[in-house]
Amino acid sequence: MEQQRNTIGCIEHFKGNIEKLLVMKTRIITSFISILFVFAANAQTKYYQKGNTYQSGNTVLKTTINEKTRNIILSDVNARFLDVPMAARDGGFMSDDMEMGRVAALSSPPETFTRANNIITESLSSQSKRLTKGRALVVRLVFNPDTGKVWEVWFGFDLDSPFTYVTPEEYAVMMTKFKNEISVTITPEGRGLNYIPCTWIYDSE
Repeated sequence: MEQQRNTIGCIEHFKGNIEKLLVMKTRIITSFISILFVFAANAQTKYYQKGNTYQSGNTVLKTTINEKTRNIILSDVNARFLDVPMAARDGGFMSDDMEMGRVAALSSPPETFTRANNIITESLSSQSKRLTKGRALVVRLVFNPDTGKVWEVWFGFDLDSPFTYVTPEEYAVMMTKFKNEISVTITPEGRGLNYIPCTWIYDSE
């Protein structure tokens, strides 16, 4: 009888420990799922709604959305040339050669735009790189025709692009680096323009 009571006691003790372990396991799984949910939510946060502005340090970004084409342009809030056509500063007409791109408005060594691409790569977080891998980002630098320095930076992507998940802070870093590190030589023809745009497509690897 004593042995039976000991056996029953051991079984009850064992069952109690199992129940405690199951509760702990449930809590751990619940916590783990919660962490995954938060991570997934952060990873899938879409920024850049129409008309919104985003401040990062001294940089304020604004969003312009074309509803018909579903394209987003992200630029500095003080961008002046988004809707301004390139034109002669004296009010005259640009030459056909300039309009057709047969005459260069600027020149620069290949390393300049290698560095420009590297700025984007360096500024993207590891998470942003994973999200945007294999996708394209349109980048436009607007150059000052007097100094050859970057005046404005625009980024273009569509509403369904993974580049909508890239944080304002990352784009702000790119803008600051472009303005501080990139410059070109303006040709005599380029000095007569109101601004000089340079656009390319960055392919995220």
